Amino acid sequence: MSYQANGMGVLRLMMGHGTKDEKVYTGQALHDNITLVSSILLQKLNQLIIEVGHQVVGHQSGDLLKCHADSKVSLTNAAYPTDLALLWKSTACLIRSCVRLTFAFEVTGWRQQKYLIEKLQKLFQFSRKGRRSAYRLQWVKKFLSYSNRMGEKAKEMLVELSEQEQQIKARLNGQDASSEDQDRLDKIQQARQDISLCLNDMALFSDQITRRIFDGETIPQKEKIYSIFKPFTRWIIKGKAGILMELGVPVAELNPVFRKK
Repeated sequence: MSYQANGMGVLRLMMGHGTKDEKVYTGQALHDNITLVSSILLQKLNQLIIEVGHQVVGHQSGDLLKCHADSKVSLTNAAYPTDLALLWKSTACLIRSCVRLTFAFEVTGWRQQKYLIEKLQKLFQFSRKGRRSAYRLQWVKKFLSYSNRMGEKAKEMLVELSEQEQQIKARLNGQDASSEDQDRLDKIQQARQDISLCLNDMALFSDQITRRIFDGETIPQKEKIYSIFKPFTRWIIKGKAGILMELGVPVAELNPVFRKK
Protein backbone atom coordinates (compact mmCIF):
# COMPACT_ATOMS: atom_id res chain seq x y z
CA MET A 1 0.00 0.00 0.00
CA SER A 2 2.84 2.42 0.82
CA TYR A 3 4.43 1.54 -2.54
CA GLN A 4 1.24 2.59 -4.35
CA ALA A 5 0.91 5.82 -2.37
CA ASN A 6 4.54 6.75 -3.04
CA GLY A 7 5.10 5.38 -6.54
CA MET A 8 1.87 5.54 -8.56
CA GLY A 9 1.59 8.91 -10.30
CA VAL A 10 -2.19 8.84 -10.87
CA LEU A 11 -2.85 7.90 -7.26
CA ARG A 12 -0.56 10.67 -5.99
CA LEU A 13 -2.42 13.18 -8.16
CA MET A 14 -5.67 12.01 -6.56
CA MET A 15 -4.05 12.58 -3.16
CA GLY A 16 -3.22 16.19 -4.11
CA HIS A 17 0.50 15.84 -4.90
CA GLY A 18 2.18 17.20 -8.01
CA THR A 19 4.72 15.39 -10.15
CA LYS A 20 7.62 17.08 -8.33
CA ASP A 21 6.23 16.65 -4.81
CA GLU A 22 8.58 14.39 -2.84
CA LYS A 23 6.22 13.74 0.07
CA VAL A 24 6.62 10.12 1.24
CA TYR A 25 4.09 8.12 3.29
CA THR A 26 5.14 5.33 5.63
CA GLY A 27 3.11 2.18 6.05
CA GLN A 28 2.24 3.11 9.62
CA ALA A 29 1.00 6.56 8.58
CA LEU A 30 -1.30 5.02 5.99
CA HIS A 31 -2.58 2.47 8.51
CA ASP A 32 -3.29 5.13 11.14
CA ASN A 33 -5.25 7.29 8.71
CA ILE A 34 -7.14 4.61 6.81
CA THR A 35 -8.47 3.15 10.06
CA LEU A 36 -10.09 6.55 10.74
CA VAL A 37 -12.38 6.17 7.73
CA SER A 38 -15.82 5.26 9.06
CA SER A 39 -18.31 2.88 7.47
CA ILE A 40 -20.70 5.81 6.95
CA LEU A 41 -18.07 7.67 4.91
CA LEU A 42 -17.35 4.54 2.86
CA GLN A 43 -21.05 4.16 2.09
CA LYS A 44 -21.22 7.80 0.92
CA LEU A 45 -18.15 7.29 -1.28
CA ASN A 46 -19.66 4.13 -2.77
CA GLN A 47 -22.88 6.00 -3.54
CA LEU A 48 -20.99 8.83 -5.26
CA ILE A 49 -18.97 6.36 -7.33
CA ILE A 50 -22.14 4.55 -8.38
CA GLU A 51 -23.84 7.80 -9.39
CA VAL A 52 -20.83 8.89 -11.46
CA GLY A 53 -20.74 5.45 -13.09
CA HIS A 54 -24.41 5.76 -14.06
CA GLN A 55 -23.70 9.16 -15.63
CA VAL A 56 -20.77 7.76 -17.63
CA VAL A 57 -22.84 4.93 -19.16
CA GLY A 58 -25.88 7.19 -19.64
CA HIS A 59 -28.13 5.25 -17.30
CA GLN A 60 -31.44 6.90 -16.46
CA SER A 61 -33.56 6.28 -13.38
CA GLY A 62 -35.94 3.37 -14.00
CA ASP A 63 -33.90 1.88 -16.87
CA LEU A 64 -32.76 -1.73 -16.67
CA LEU A 65 -29.08 -1.74 -15.72
CA LYS A 66 -26.93 -4.51 -17.21
CA CYS A 67 -23.37 -4.93 -16.03
CA HIS A 68 -20.59 -7.47 -15.56
CA ALA A 69 -18.65 -7.94 -12.34
CA ASP A 70 -15.85 -10.20 -11.23
CA SER A 71 -16.84 -12.79 -8.67
CA LYS A 72 -15.19 -12.91 -5.25
CA VAL A 73 -14.71 -16.11 -3.28
CA SER A 74 -14.68 -16.12 0.50
CA LEU A 75 -12.11 -18.83 1.12
CA THR A 76 -12.45 -21.40 3.89
CA ASN A 77 -9.55 -22.98 5.72
CA ALA A 78 -9.95 -26.40 4.12
CA ALA A 79 -7.13 -28.64 2.97
CA TYR A 80 -7.31 -30.51 -0.35
CA PRO A 81 -10.53 -32.46 0.27
CA THR A 82 -10.05 -36.10 -0.74
CA ASP A 83 -12.68 -38.57 0.44
CA LEU A 84 -10.01 -40.60 2.29
CA ALA A 85 -8.83 -37.51 4.20
CA LEU A 86 -12.40 -36.47 5.04
CA LEU A 87 -13.19 -39.97 6.34
CA TRP A 88 -10.05 -39.85 8.48
CA LYS A 89 -11.00 -36.43 9.91
CA SER A 90 -14.61 -37.39 10.64
CA THR A 91 -13.55 -40.66 12.31
CA ALA A 92 -10.90 -38.87 14.38
CA CYS A 93 -13.54 -36.32 15.46
CA LEU A 94 -15.84 -39.19 16.42
CA ILE A 95 -13.14 -40.84 18.55
CA ARG A 96 -12.26 -37.60 20.35
CA SER A 97 -15.92 -36.81 21.02
CA CYS A 98 -16.60 -40.29 22.37
CA VAL A 99 -13.51 -40.17 24.62
CA ARG A 100 -14.69 -36.87 26.13
CA LEU A 101 -18.15 -38.30 26.69
CA THR A 102 -16.69 -41.40 28.33
CA PHE A 103 -15.42 -39.29 31.23
CA ALA A 104 -18.36 -36.87 31.25
CA PHE A 105 -21.16 -39.46 31.33
CA GLU A 106 -19.38 -42.56 32.63
CA VAL A 107 -19.85 -44.76 29.56
CA THR A 108 -17.44 -47.51 28.60
CA GLY A 109 -15.19 -48.48 25.71
CA TRP A 110 -13.39 -45.27 24.74
CA ARG A 111 -10.48 -44.76 27.14
CA GLN A 112 -7.65 -45.51 24.68
CA GLN A 113 -7.84 -42.32 22.63
CA LYS A 114 -4.13 -42.14 21.74
CA TYR A 115 -3.97 -45.76 20.57
CA LEU A 116 -7.19 -45.53 18.55
CA ILE A 117 -6.17 -42.35 16.72
CA GLU A 118 -2.62 -43.57 16.06
CA LYS A 119 -3.97 -46.74 14.46
CA LEU A 120 -6.45 -44.72 12.42
CA GLN A 121 -3.64 -42.41 11.28
CA LYS A 122 -1.46 -45.35 10.26
CA LEU A 123 -4.20 -46.96 8.17
CA PHE A 124 -5.00 -43.63 6.52
CA GLN A 125 -1.36 -42.97 5.61
CA PHE A 126 -0.93 -46.42 4.05
CA SER A 127 -4.20 -46.02 2.14
CA ARG A 128 -3.17 -42.63 0.81
CA LYS A 129 0.49 -43.36 0.01
CA GLY A 130 -0.23 -46.71 -1.58
CA ARG A 131 -1.97 -45.30 -4.66
CA ARG A 132 0.49 -47.06 -6.97
CA SER A 133 0.93 -50.13 -4.84
CA ALA A 134 -0.58 -53.52 -5.56
CA TYR A 135 -1.62 -53.67 -1.89
CA ARG A 136 -3.54 -50.39 -1.98
CA LEU A 137 -6.98 -52.00 -2.09
CA GLN A 138 -6.11 -54.10 0.95
CA TRP A 139 -5.11 -51.00 2.94
CA VAL A 140 -8.23 -49.14 1.86
CA LYS A 141 -10.36 -52.10 2.96
CA LYS A 142 -8.61 -52.14 6.35
CA PHE A 143 -9.10 -48.38 6.70
CA LEU A 144 -12.80 -48.65 5.88
CA SER A 145 -13.20 -51.63 8.21
CA TYR A 146 -11.54 -49.80 11.10
CA SER A 147 -13.65 -46.69 10.53
CA ASN A 148 -16.82 -48.80 10.43
CA ARG A 149 -15.78 -50.52 13.66
CA MET A 150 -15.41 -47.13 15.36
CA GLY A 151 -18.85 -46.23 14.04
CA GLU A 152 -20.39 -49.38 15.55
CA LYS A 153 -18.79 -48.61 18.92
CA ALA A 154 -20.20 -45.09 18.73
CA LYS A 155 -23.67 -46.47 18.08
CA GLU A 156 -23.33 -48.54 21.26
CA MET A 157 -22.52 -45.33 23.11
CA LEU A 158 -25.63 -43.72 21.64
CA VAL A 159 -27.68 -46.54 23.15
CA GLU A 160 -26.14 -45.94 26.58
CA LEU A 161 -26.71 -42.19 26.31
CA SER A 162 -30.30 -42.81 25.23
CA GLU A 163 -30.86 -44.93 28.36
CA GLN A 164 -29.44 -42.16 30.56
CA GLU A 165 -31.62 -39.64 28.75
CA GLN A 166 -34.76 -41.67 29.43
CA GLN A 167 -33.85 -41.99 33.12
CA ILE A 168 -33.34 -38.24 33.47
CA LYS A 169 -36.63 -37.51 31.68
CA ALA A 170 -38.39 -39.91 34.05
CA ARG A 171 -36.95 -38.04 37.05
CA LEU A 172 -37.91 -34.68 35.57
CA ASN A 173 -41.48 -35.88 35.09
CA GLY A 174 -41.56 -37.11 38.69
CA GLN A 175 -40.53 -35.51 41.94
CA ASP A 176 -37.01 -36.91 42.29
CA ALA A 177 -35.33 -34.47 39.88
CA SER A 178 -32.33 -32.48 41.02
CA SER A 179 -31.18 -29.06 39.87
CA GLU A 180 -28.45 -30.62 37.71
CA ASP A 181 -30.73 -33.00 35.79
CA GLN A 182 -31.88 -30.48 33.17
CA ASP A 183 -28.32 -29.36 32.48
CA ARG A 184 -27.18 -32.97 32.15
CA LEU A 185 -30.09 -33.74 29.82
CA ASP A 186 -29.16 -30.83 27.54
CA LYS A 187 -25.54 -32.01 27.39
CA ILE A 188 -26.57 -35.57 26.56
CA GLN A 189 -28.85 -34.39 23.76
CA GLN A 190 -26.07 -32.23 22.32
CA ALA A 191 -23.62 -35.14 22.58
CA ARG A 192 -25.99 -37.44 20.72
CA GLN A 193 -26.39 -34.84 18.00
CA ASP A 194 -22.61 -34.43 17.59
CA ILE A 195 -22.07 -38.19 17.37
CA SER A 196 -24.88 -38.53 14.84
CA LEU A 197 -23.31 -35.85 12.64
CA CYS A 198 -19.98 -37.70 12.71
CA LEU A 199 -21.67 -40.99 11.86
CA ASN A 200 -23.54 -39.42 8.95
CA ASP A 201 -20.31 -37.99 7.55
CA MET A 202 -18.49 -41.31 7.96
CA ALA A 203 -21.28 -43.18 6.19
CA LEU A 204 -21.23 -40.70 3.29
CA PHE A 205 -17.45 -40.81 2.80
CA SER A 206 -17.28 -44.59 3.18
CA ASP A 207 -19.92 -44.95 0.48
CA GLN A 208 -18.09 -42.54 -1.85
CA ILE A 209 -14.74 -44.31 -1.33
CA THR A 210 -16.33 -47.68 -2.08
CA ARG A 211 -18.01 -46.39 -5.21
CA ARG A 212 -14.92 -44.55 -6.46
CA ILE A 213 -12.13 -47.05 -5.69
CA PHE A 214 -13.85 -50.44 -5.83
CA ASP A 215 -16.67 -49.77 -8.30
CA GLY A 216 -14.78 -47.33 -10.57
CA GLU A 217 -17.58 -44.76 -10.36
CA THR A 218 -17.09 -41.01 -10.77
CA ILE A 219 -18.74 -39.18 -7.87
CA PRO A 220 -20.87 -36.21 -9.04
CA GLN A 221 -19.85 -32.83 -7.64
CA LYS A 222 -23.29 -32.24 -6.14
CA GLU A 223 -22.87 -35.26 -3.84
CA LYS A 224 -19.51 -34.19 -2.44
CA ILE A 225 -18.72 -32.40 0.81
CA TYR A 226 -15.43 -30.51 0.96
CA SER A 227 -15.26 -29.67 4.67
CA ILE A 228 -16.86 -31.45 7.62
CA PHE A 229 -16.69 -28.31 9.78
CA LYS A 230 -17.91 -25.86 7.12
CA PRO A 231 -20.24 -27.89 4.91
CA PHE A 232 -21.18 -24.83 2.83
CA THR A 233 -17.70 -24.96 1.23
CA ARG A 234 -17.80 -25.34 -2.54
CA TRP A 235 -15.24 -26.30 -5.18
CA ILE A 236 -15.07 -23.20 -7.38
CA ILE A 237 -13.29 -23.03 -10.73
CA LYS A 238 -13.27 -19.59 -12.37
CA GLY A 239 -10.82 -20.31 -15.18
CA LYS A 240 -8.25 -17.73 -14.10
CA ALA A 241 -4.59 -18.23 -14.95
CA GLY A 242 -2.64 -19.74 -12.07
CA ILE A 243 -5.75 -20.53 -10.01
CA LEU A 244 -6.93 -24.06 -10.68
CA MET A 245 -9.62 -24.03 -8.01
CA GLU A 246 -10.74 -22.23 -4.86
CA LEU A 247 -12.42 -23.77 -1.81
CA GLY A 248 -15.00 -21.46 -0.32
CA VAL A 249 -18.26 -19.81 -1.24
CA PRO A 250 -19.11 -16.82 -3.47
CA VAL A 251 -19.63 -13.70 -1.37
CA ALA A 252 -23.14 -13.19 -2.75
CA GLU A 253 -24.10 -16.65 -1.48
CA LEU A 254 -22.33 -16.41 1.88
CA ASN A 255 -24.71 -17.68 4.54
CA PRO A 256 -22.51 -20.09 6.51
CA VAL A 257 -23.69 -22.67 9.01
CA PHE A 258 -20.79 -23.64 11.27
CA ARG A 259 -20.63 -26.97 12.98
CA LYS A 260 -18.69 -27.79 16.09
CA LYS A 261 -17.22 -31.18 16.77
